[in-house]
Amino acid sequence: MSSRPEPYPVREVPAGAFREDEYLGTKFKFWFHDGAQRVLFKRGRRDEDWSEKVAAEVAALLALPAADVDLAVHEGRRGIVSPTFLAPGDQLFHGNELLLQVRPDYPQHDRYHVAQHTVDAVFDALGVAGAGPTPEWPPLFEGFEAPDQFVGYLMLDALVGNTDRHHENWAVVQRGAQRFLAPTYDHASSLGRNEPEHRLRLRVEGGDPRVTVESYVHKGKSAFYSEGEGARPLTTLEAFARAAALRPRAARAYAARLAALPAGAFDPVLLEVPDERISELHRRFAARILGCNRARVVNVVKALDEE
Repeated sequence: MSSRPEPYPVREVPAGAFREDEYLGTKFKFWFHDGAQRVLFKRGRRDEDWSEKVAAEVAALLALPAADVDLAVHEGRRGIVSPTFLAPGDQLFHGNELLLQVRPDYPQHDRYHVAQHTVDAVFDALGVAGAGPTPEWPPLFEGFEAPDQFVGYLMLDALVGNTDRHHENWAVVQRGAQRFLAPTYDHASSLGRNEPEHRLRLRVEGGDPRVTVESYVHKGKSAFYSEGEGARPLTTLEAFARAAALRPRAARAYAARLAALPAGAFDPVLLEVPDERISELHRRFAARILGCNRARVVNVVKALDEE
């Protein structure tokens, strides 16, 4: 990696901040006001603070609409803060609510192991909802639609190894009469953040071909399933490949953006994580994940052109 940049700042959440508790999801979190801004504090599980921050910075490098994330601390406990992307009066409809409109038997209260949560179903739901792409971001090409933007989200998932794109981790915003795909958010389950140190050492430094970074990224499961009878969980790369098959123009455009990043583009993103938040071994492991997945994503799109 290159010379060391300044570390990311860590925001102190006031102990007495007025709280609006957030019950969606499984982690301790609450909303508070920083001046006129409504901000979410989230205390994650082990190492979810740095992984969520790094994934958000990778999304920014790819010019994807994404929730802003900063490292934070509240009453001595690590976490992240993320300002709301909703304007006053906006409504947020999560994926499970939207999927119920296209599949009346959709199990909207089951967050995990939902075989009906497929890439095809998501694209159908975005169409039925009448959602467009996020309006503040320039479209990649003429005729760019919300499913095209979602292709970029699935490319990000494949790149960082995000295993948690379940149906409450994507949404549509209603702003007046307009509906659009919400920015991507909640990427904490990424970059091998929960892999124990002894396994990291084996994967990064060991000589066992069965325990490598490559073997790790190849088995990373997404929250999506294959279509049809005998549905099975897709890997993060397979979910992106399915989206690429459905929306090849968007996949080519996003993959071109990824391929155009200079070598070492992700190094500063990891180097700016403060040492007290990430081990050096985890930093090396995450860098290897990004490098390996970058090549795999680009190869998926190359395969489209060879068919």
